[in-house]
Amino acid sequence: MVALAAPAAASAATLTVEPSKRCYREQDTVFLTAQGYTPSGFVDFTRDGVLIERLQADANGTITGNLTLRGLLSGQRVLTYMGTDVANPSNTAQVSLLTTATDVTVRPVGGVPHRLMTIRGRGFFGGRTVWAHVVRLGRGARASAVRTVRIGRVRGACKKVKAKRRLFRQGAAPGRYRVQFDGFRRYRRNRPIEYDALLVRIFRT
Repeated sequence: MVALAAPAAASAATLTVEPSKRCYREQDTVFLTAQGYTPSGFVDFTRDGVLIERLQADANGTITGNLTLRGLLSGQRVLTYMGTDVANPSNTAQVSLLTTATDVTVRPVGGVPHRLMTIRGRGFFGGRTVWAHVVRLGRGARASAVRTVRIGRVRGACKKVKAKRRLFRQGAAPGRYRVQFDGFRRYRRNRPIEYDALLVRIFRT
């Protein structure tokens, strides 16, 4: 008796990224692995349906490389990346990545310096707590922090924070200020700025 085996089915394409996270910061770089494509064939990669690049697979039908996520002006969104086999368009794979901007909003915009403000931020992956450093700007002088305010703990996958705080004391001196938000309790002039959120001018009336 002779048994005939059915031909093995072609392996379906897959897309994976490392590291695997629940949420990514905008313009993060991840390592992308695409497998299961036509050996030495071409693969079209799209982001949200828009072609971004055509690459050639190796002899094993695999493509690897770094992928830089799209920058966002504000908020968060899901970025969907898809790889389509040019020789066999039905052979596709996709991966969806939740991505957040790093931004801060402060309301109200105007008013007395010591007013209570609602502060919302997102994308602070640098630490568990967000701090605001109030920096006095002067002509020809080195900028110096005159006040540091604890905003609050970050929450959720996209590292959000929301709080009501007074960034300036009553009687704050007139002048120009920068309010810098980051994950460090101590302010340092030479430290890379995670998010430089607010320029403020205080004047007498």
